[in-house]
Amino acid sequence: MNSNASTTTRPSQERHGNDLKLQDIFLNQCRRERVPVAIHFIDQSVKYGQIIGFDQHSIILRTNGHQRLAFKSAICMIDPQEDFSYIFNDSPRPEDPKKPFQIQ
Repeated sequence: MNSNASTTTRPSQERHGNDLKLQDIFLNQCRRERVPVAIHFIDQSVKYGQIIGFDQHSIILRTNGHQRLAFKSAICMIDPQEDFSYIFNDSPRPEDPKKPFQIQ
């Protein structure tokens, strides 16, 4: 048995453990800048507040002085109530109000 083989080939789960995820970048930016958010749930309810923490499975939202734990599996959308910039260290792009948004 080759001992080098086990150290050089790892399951894909282990390699991806340190990868940045888009949702983590987005949630962390909302948390750091204290951007108010609307969290839309699968059952069509909406909760408003500030993200104060999150992990792989849940988000803690501060609403009217109370902390609420929301499970990511129940969330379908997070809608920031304010624009924030530099999420990917890019300057914000100005939008042309005459040109409608189109998916290409």
